[in-house]
Amino acid sequence: MNPAANTQVVEKGSWSSLFGCLGVGVLVIGGIIAAWMYFSGKQDSKNEEIRAQWLAPWTKAIAEGRPGDAWDKLTTEGYRKERSKEAYLANYGEASEKFGKLLSAEVFNAIGTKEPGREYFQQVKVRTRWEKADLIIIRFEVVKSASGEYVQDGGYLGIDDNIGLSGAILNGPW
Repeated sequence: MNPAANTQVVEKGSWSSLFGCLGVGVLVIGGIIAAWMYFSGKQDSKNEEIRAQWLAPWTKAIAEGRPGDAWDKLTTEGYRKERSKEAYLANYGEASEKFGKLLSAEVFNAIGTKEPGREYFQQVKVRTRWEKADLIIIRFEVVKSASGEYVQDGGYLGIDDNIGLSGAILNGPW
């Protein structure tokens, strides 16, 4: 057996290879942080757009006892065809009796999604606070109208988020 065939050449490491490795790591981490900041900013601006165009007028109408205005101005034609205005008004009347006046509402999650047979929509979780109910989560589905404004195309209580309501769940249209 040839002893030269089994010899290995080991070179001493250098600081430049260590710094190169660390530099690549810093670039990767920096890229991840930059991407997170970019997409987080886009999410924040989308949430603000939904809040300004749809949630603020909805909150004002409901808080002032005018759910009919929210029905007329802030819902899609498809939403109105699938649900009766009477049921919608009755549900908000019952909500007012059980929970008192709506005090505030805020978007805390909006996720864009597409389902078969439907246009692209945002599923929006809204934290609401009422006089007699500290926190109720309502999930809305909002779409961009022809004019470019967000309008409601669906809505229901986020039952899994409202475990403490004990019997106060309203099954009517939101």
